[in-house]
Order: sequence, then structure tokens, then C-alpha cells
Amino acid sequence: MSARDKLRAITAIRDAIKAIDRERREPDPWEKYQLTLALGSALQGHWGYATARAEQTLTPPAERVLFEGEPEFEHLDLVALRTLLAQAELTPVRDNPDDEHE
Repeated sequence: MSARDKLRAITAIRDAIKAIDRERREPDPWEKYQLTLALGSALQGHWGYATARAEQTLTPPAERVLFEGEPEFEHLDLVALRTLLAQAELTPVRDNPDDEHE
């Protein structure tokens, strides 16, 4: 993975958060779930998966699978998501994040 992959992921996550914010609302359960997966992946340096999940965040409600949400994500609001994004921005780019444990 490269710095370009990281930038693509961080930008996709930031864009998803901004899209929700522009609507002057907090994320719904689907959006919280997708953004949590995106941010968790970014924090681990899995930039491609982070990008894919961030893009999934913006799936129109009519096109989403039935999803009721996860109770552990209920507390996540835009402030918390932005805090996690700031942490993800500090995550270093590694050749292969799975090799770090060797």
C-alpha cells in the first residue's frame, strides 16, 4: 500500500463525514457501521478496505440491505468520528500491515 492509497482512504472517509454533516444530522446506524469499519481499517493501515467501506457509507437508503444497527456504535456521533479520522490520518503507511507481527 502506498501514500496514495492512504490519501484515497482518508479522503473517502472525510467526504462521507462531510456529506452527513452537510445534511445537518448525525449518522444513521448504517452510516455509523460503515464508517466504523472504514476507520478501524484505516487505523490498521488497510487502506483499500477503508476506502471501500467509506464509499459504502453513502449508499442511498433504498439500496441498502436491511440493517438495524449495532448497539456498541450508538454513541458514535460526528465529533467522535472526526476524532477517529484524525487518529487514522496519523497512521503510518506500511508495505503490508499483516507483516508487522513477524
